Amino acid sequence: VVVVVVVVAIRVVVATAAVVVVVATAAVVVLVVVEKNSISTVVVVVVVVVVVVVVVVVVVVVVKVVLVAVVVVVVIVLVWVVATVVVVVVGLGIDVEVSDPVSVLGFAVTVFLFFVCPTIPL
Repeated sequence: VVVVVVVVAIRVVVATAAVVVVVATAAVVVLVVVEKNSISTVVVVVVVVVVVVVVVVVVVVVVKVVLVAVVVVVVIVLVWVVATVVVVVVGLGIDVEVSDPVSVLGFAVTVFLFFVCPTIPL
């Protein structure tokens, strides 16, 4: 029983970390894309939300702790959406030179979490 609980806990932590990385990266990317290309903010946000949802589905499948994963994910996504709306409304500037490496790093970590970690039996 203890082993199962530990395994589940590890999976939840990994999944949560992955979602946080994806969400943070997505938020940075939204800001950078909007600032660089003046694309419709709504279009960018919708695309990113779709991507996040797809990632969330992957996380839930990997984790197999559906209820916990869903609750964690829903909370994080809601917080992110609210934060994004606030940022867009307030129109905060962002330093593109600083954010680009952050985006690259975020994507690298995300790719590792989703394509490497699932192959490592927890």
